[in-house]
Amino acid sequence: GKCKAAQYCKRCASLDNMVTVLNTPFIKLMHEQTPSTLVSRLAQESFSKSKEYFTEGFPVALKGHQMELAHKAVFAYRKAVALSHLYQKSLDQIVKRNGTDYA
Repeated sequence: GKCKAAQYCKRCASLDNMVTVLNTPFIKLMHEQTPSTLVSRLAQESFSKSKEYFTEGFPVALKGHQMELAHKAVFAYRKAVALSHLYQKSLDQIVKRNGTDYA
């Protein structure tokens, strides 16, 4: 036999039947709040999340990234200075061997 509650039973219901899902917390929220209070609540949550992102994780990540770039810049500068001294010494040796002011 068929189930007495066939229209509600998952095992007996037809696949063509429409099912309505009710989200009771959402219905309660819609009943208690007006559209303007909902928008203000969403805006407040959005701003608080934005503030959280910009004041907590983002600065730490940015400082870490800037420190990496600063270290690379310092290394590149020191390398350039060391190479310039080496090039100057090489040029001085060439000038001494040739006896001229040009290489």
